[in-house]
This record gives sequence, structure tokens and C-alpha cells, in this order.
Amino acid sequence: MTPDDPTLAQLVRRLADPVIVADSDGIIVFWNDAAERVFGWTAEHAIGKSLDLIIPDRQGGAGRPGQSNVRRTEPRAPQRGHGSLRRR
Repeated sequence: MTPDDPTLAQLVRRLADPVIVADSDGIIVFWNDAAERVFGWTAEHAIGKSLDLIIPDRQGGAGRPGQSNVRRTEPRAPQRGHGSLRRR
């Protein structure tokens, strides 16, 4: 599966946990069914909006430094075997 695979998108859309994907500018590009239930906004409403939609004003200052780190991060190819568990 690739990130553009429609089967993967359908699977993620139906997960029980909210999945929200934003681009490097903090604009929401994906919003699954659970995010609708938790945050109360439909995907049609949320997609294209800023992450400010779900970040409370009182926490806005705390969330911004992390967001700027994401913007500075460049995509990298996954490392083979990185993060996998080894069997004994």
C-alpha cells in the first residue's frame, strides 16, 4: 500500500481513533470519521481549514513550536527495518 492507495484511505477513514493529517502549513488535508465524532466537524468543513480549528486558544501558544518543527522537517525515505520488533 502507498499513501495514495484508495484502500488505505478507506481503512484509515474507518479507524476508531481520530486521524487528522495536515500539510506543512498546518492546513488539514485529511479528516476521518472518528475525528468527526470527537471534534464535531464534518470532513467537508475541516479539510482546507487550519489546525486552529481543533487547537483550543488557551493551548495555541504551546502547540505552535511543535508545528514549526514539523514545517522544518523534510520528508525522508523510510529506513529499512526501522521501528520493527525482532523475534527472539
